[in-house]
Amino acid sequence: MLDTSVSSPHGAPLLRIASLCPAATEIVAALGATDRLVGVSHECDWPSEVRGRAVLTRARTDGSSRDVELAALADARPDVILTDVARTIDVGAARVVVLAAKNLAGVWRSIEAVADALGIHAHGAAVVATLQRRVEAVASRARRLPRHPRVLTIERIEPVTLGGNWIPELIRLAGGVAVGAQGSVLDLRGLQKLSPKPDTVVFAPRGLTIGNSLMEIAKLKELIGSVDWPASIDGEVYLCNGRAYFDRAGPRLVESLEILAACVHPFEFRDFATQHVLGFQRLGLRRAAVAAR
Repeated sequence: MLDTSVSSPHGAPLLRIASLCPAATEIVAALGATDRLVGVSHECDWPSEVRGRAVLTRARTDGSSRDVELAALADARPDVILTDVARTIDVGAARVVVLAAKNLAGVWRSIEAVADALGIHAHGAAVVATLQRRVEAVASRARRLPRHPRVLTIERIEPVTLGGNWIPELIRLAGGVAVGAQGSVLDLRGLQKLSPKPDTVVFAPRGLTIGNSLMEIAKLKELIGSVDWPASIDGEVYLCNGRAYFDRAGPRLVESLEILAACVHPFEFRDFATQHVLGFQRLGLRRAAVAAR
């Protein structure tokens, strides 16, 4: 059994944590508790110190999600299990915390729920307050801007899938107006008929880094070349690291917001462009007819 007489710097017992999803692992890191992780999912890759921990999940053969390795989970002897799947996980007396955020408010609740499970409620509240201040700092700058570009976010090319969940909220906070129904799947005709037409296109391919997106960029180039949008005329097309940002319901959605602000208002938020230079890049893709001029 864990010696609960040993306490964290926040005065709580040092509980053993098993994280079964990347967002939960990133929340644990934000709370300063990565040293208590006794196992993570096969998708957990941030922060770097979690690599090498026991892997407690495996990818399903259909690639849709993940399965829990129950034997490995039992061997890890966790006191707290963090997951984003509402399913029964029976591992002794471990406390199971299900995280199901769909917006920023949900992310704040997730952080507080993990902090509560670890016995560090006050610290969790402080972490949330810090993240909220960063969000408000972006939003207050954006509110003062006279222009609010129309923004289309894409998270998958085949089929074309628009960003959902918290993405429209991030666009609004960054000083833009979301185009298209969140999470919708569109064919070329649907893209051509989008109204209003986007001034900016942000491509954040789910699960892919910028370096792993070369094939997707080729498909995006073909797409941009076939639509008559202000974004495709002006070359306001951006590629983001979709593995690190935008996709996970954790603290790094704040960095995602800062990156989005730099895409939507590149001059006004050029400080974020410098700060997150490795997180995104302007592709400058244009319609073929315009590029040929």
